[in-house]
Amino acid sequence: MIFKNDTNVTIFGLKLFKNSVTFNNAFNIDGSLNNLDLYRFYENVVYINKPFSINIKVMFRENVYLRKNLVVKNKLQPYTIMEVDMKDFQENVIALNKPKYFPGNYRYLFVLVKMYRARSYFK
Repeated sequence: MIFKNDTNVTIFGLKLFKNSVTFNNAFNIDGSLNNLDLYRFYENVVYINKPFSINIKVMFRENVYLRKNLVVKNKLQPYTIMEVDMKDFQENVIALNKPKYFPGNYRYLFVLVKMYRARSYFK
């Protein structure tokens, strides 16, 4: 029997509550809850409202929406970002900081070339 004015109560064994239960202060479970090992869960859970890092390969089966910054320190391999197919994007993008080879013949209607005059600092 548990009284409303008890300050610290320990309950042993399996308990099934038929109605809702409200805990006004700390609620500590030593062991498992609904067949979930709470200690292991607490040690490995990722809190989405706090900064976290994941040091393994993770695959999301559904869409992921970011509300804040995502920092990738190693390698990010998305299939799509904002509905853009990343494989198609990587195969067809022209990077400004890398050379790109275009096989075949191309006809350009307008080409702008900027020329810079080199200055000599040697006398």
